[in-house]
Amino acid sequence: MSTDTPAESTIQRDFGPGMRVVSMASSGVTEFFITADLRDRDIAQVGRDVMSIIAEKGAAIVTQVVFAPMGPANESVDALSDALGDRDWPLTWVDSGHKKGSRLGGMHIHAVCGAEVRRIRLEGRVVGSVYQDDSTKFCCLGDLWTSEADASRTEQAAQTFDMIERAMELSGMDFSNVVRTWLYLDELLEWYDPFNHVRDDFFRRRGVFDALVPSSTGISGANPAGAAMIAAAMGIQSLDGSDQAEMLPSPLQCPALEYGSSFSRAVAIDQRGRTRVTVSGTASIEPGGDTVFLDDVPGQIDLTMKVVAAILAQRDMDFSDATRAIAYFKRAEYARDYEKYCADNGIPDMPTIITENDVCRHDLLFEIELDTVSVTG
Repeated sequence: MSTDTPAESTIQRDFGPGMRVVSMASSGVTEFFITADLRDRDIAQVGRDVMSIIAEKGAAIVTQVVFAPMGPANESVDALSDALGDRDWPLTWVDSGHKKGSRLGGMHIHAVCGAEVRRIRLEGRVVGSVYQDDSTKFCCLGDLWTSEADASRTEQAAQTFDMIERAMELSGMDFSNVVRTWLYLDELLEWYDPFNHVRDDFFRRRGVFDALVPSSTGISGANPAGAAMIAAAMGIQSLDGSDQAEMLPSPLQCPALEYGSSFSRAVAIDQRGRTRVTVSGTASIEPGGDTVFLDDVPGQIDLTMKVVAAILAQRDMDFSDATRAIAYFKRAEYARDYEKYCADNGIPDMPTIITENDVCRHDLLFEIELDTVSVTG
């Protein structure tokens, strides 16, 4: 990693009630990571509030992800769409509390100013945004799902991975540039093993296991399209050879590959003057790969947070460096245990979405993912 740190590399945090904004500026390009809490709030008004921030910053939205109940006949989806106006960026909607009546949820928005944003289109919709800063080209994808509704679940999964690859190619990259995936499967617990076979096969054919295996999240959640799977991804390409992306191990866990899940625990992206870490969905799994603290929500939360802290410490980071996080709970009431844990253990205020979605094992009650960034020199 180069030690030529641009003097203007800065990170700023502006946290207010219901809205968290982290901005990172470097060499004339500023990225904004906006997190809005949707719990018991009108989604259309939150959408308008977000668009006001975007207008104030003079930014372009790169990607947006929403965790919220879709509402009868997708009425919440339509209400947000009206509030956002003429949208030309990928929006990935994952149902929170599907069929459970949950009111948990939130939205993340990644935006940028000072850089040209080019859109990627597939199957008649915008599924990606491409931009670059002083050393790196980024391709951020979302709302990836196949329109072939009659296809089987596994066929839809295979087609969705193909869409990620096609979108990357339209950006001038290929799947080897992918460093992060988000994979949301409707009724995941019914078909997670067959899904893993599809992913394994795709990765083998593309040589992913011989290079960088992306960090990832696999969570259960329905989507407005009614597809078996909806996905998002991020790819990077160094413009000057100064960037490095590498898989980070989990000091307190075994590699997920050892028990048949094809993702890395985390990926670190070292750029000129700054480092990003994207931590996979992380849960209460011990070094042998088994779930621990069965039926013990506080125990699962405690171990999971210690695991994430150990991953971040490898890059001299901690929770205060988070730009975004998503805390997934099998049942909405478990969120109280998480909030108590954070208060009791001095976890700093993070830009976090709290949502109710099944994790990839029946006995996992909590999972968290997060991204961090720090200025280096």
